[in-house]
Amino acid sequence: MNQNRFLAAVALAFFSTQSSSLMLAPLLVDIAAEFDVSVAVAGQVGTATFAAWAISVVSVGPLSDSLGRRSVALVGLSLLAVGVLASAFAPNLETLMVTRVVTGLGGGM
Repeated sequence: MNQNRFLAAVALAFFSTQSSSLMLAPLLVDIAAEFDVSVAVAGQVGTATFAAWAISVVSVGPLSDSLGRRSVALVGLSLLAVGVLASAFAPNLETLMVTRVVTGLGGGM
């Protein structure tokens, strides 16, 4: 892989991870209204996302040492993509929480 393609891939991965994390806060009022819960309860979606991210970040180092950095990064981006896509179709708050946990796990990789 040449240097420009590698840089573009890293930039896209960084953008995907950050945008999936930062898009949640402006949507909390809409999420609360959609699922008929308070904004504080809807905010727990973010807590679940970042808790999963924290667990993933801590455990991914040894995992990438044994499996290889590229394969771990690809699994992480795949989890991130699946989690974000599934979040868009979540029918209830519990499903949204689970999909955001998947997103957090992938984002931490």
